[in-house]
Amino acid sequence: MKHIDGFVLMRLSAGSAERLFWDLDNGMEFGFEPIPENWLSDYRGGTNLAQLTVEMAADDNVGELLHKNTDTNGQDYAIMRARVYEDGALATYGRARRGLPVEIGANERPEAIYQVEDVLRPFDVTPPFAAPMFEAGVHTCEIDVTVMDRDEFLEHFELSASYDDNTVANQLEGRFIEPFEERDFGASLREIRAAMDGEEMKVTITAEITDPRLLNQRVAYTARNCGYDDDYVPETAADAIFQAWCGLNDTPSPADLGLQINTWRTHVDTPSTDLGM
Repeated sequence: MKHIDGFVLMRLSAGSAERLFWDLDNGMEFGFEPIPENWLSDYRGGTNLAQLTVEMAADDNVGELLHKNTDTNGQDYAIMRARVYEDGALATYGRARRGLPVEIGANERPEAIYQVEDVLRPFDVTPPFAAPMFEAGVHTCEIDVTVMDRDEFLEHFELSASYDDNTVANQLEGRFIEPFEERDFGASLREIRAAMDGEEMKVTITAEITDPRLLNQRVAYTARNCGYDDDYVPETAADAIFQAWCGLNDTPSPADLGLQINTWRTHVDTPSTDLGM
């Protein structure tokens, strides 16, 4: 998963970084594209320690907080070296000091790792993307499709009138089933199957989900920009797979391919162990 190294102001407890701090009066910039740079900025962090220090000194709210009596305040604060991930997770690597690089070394190990909801929970702030409702592993989505225009279907998928199920499955990839993003989004395609019954087609897409949080977030962000509800996240692994390879991709509309998508759901059978393509 992509990440960026930076410096963030942390609230400390018992000598270790426990909570992130930012000016809650300004709130978080929800709606941004979830990339590490944006999370770091929203966490009131930066990659330049000297500049961040100057900005904090000029911020009256931060200045007031840092100069409060720690007994009254109940907490201490420090600027920490941190790594912020594409899904909003944050790992801390000790206090920042002049002369220490912002880049986290390959042999350094984090003091603590916080998922985005753990970062925001103490402030009663709802994360922009709810946690995924599915786990890592091999999952299969089953899609019911009707061929509405047989001639258009045959032409677009370059099929002869004597096609069989395997031929259809091979022709679906890249013409109907295609990743919605070129970058890593936490899942990879394992197998496509098709079963024809007259004008009805049952398509199964098997994918390996390696990073549920990243897949959940990337699908949700793209779907919301396509008109889905502002709080949409995939309800199941099958929903995430459908959106990632059919619902949100750049292939033509199903209607332009002579097809109608009726429904999609979790495939109930155990995926095949022979996943060679």
